[in-house]
Amino acid sequence: MILKQATAVDVLIGPFVDLADGATAEEGESPSVLLSKNGQGLAAKSDATTPAHDDAGYYNCELDATDTGTVGTLVLVVEATANALPVRHEFQVVEEAVYDQLFGASAPGAATVAALATVDQVVDDILVDTAVIGAAGAGLTEAGGTGDQLTAVPWNAAWDEQVQSEVEDGLAAYDPPTKAELDAGLAGLNDPTAAAIADAVWDEDLGDHDNADS
Repeated sequence: MILKQATAVDVLIGPFVDLADGATAEEGESPSVLLSKNGQGLAAKSDATTPAHDDAGYYNCELDATDTGTVGTLVLVVEATANALPVRHEFQVVEEAVYDQLFGASAPGAATVAALATVDQVVDDILVDTAVIGAAGAGLTEAGGTGDQLTAVPWNAAWDEQVQSEVEDGLAAYDPPTKAELDAGLAGLNDPTAAAIADAVWDEDLGDHDNADS
């Protein structure tokens, strides 16, 4: 049985059977429970509740968060009494996250053989696609090189559709100006008329032209 680390839990222990015939259920015991956490010495359980008889010689045993606080094997022992044979159970305590992954609400559970096979195939495909890079990137050109090494990288036909899609998206987003917009934008750049030039000359301040080089 798998238990969640540091979590109180009730476990059913037994059967407690008669010391003499080894078959008759003993229903009046007051079991004194000892625990060994991950191979360590036996000690009384932390939870103070004495196991109570349930049915057919089986008893309900309460364990608290201290009892299940150590990851690893948890061995539960009840020594023989004057009436009953000894009882032993072994549990596996796992970390909370592991337990929830396996048994929690909506737990995904362990990976299936099919899922692992899919992952293995994906890894194999990646290894094939990247094999051309070579050891230490030998299949790639060095910085500032001629790029001749890149010819070893095969083009994947599946990329055609992706590239075409990106180009189409770029063209769709481009909004070229109309003729009217161009005319309006260039209107201020038209060549000045002769009259405008003459007017600008007459308006020039003579004080700025009082030497031979002006």
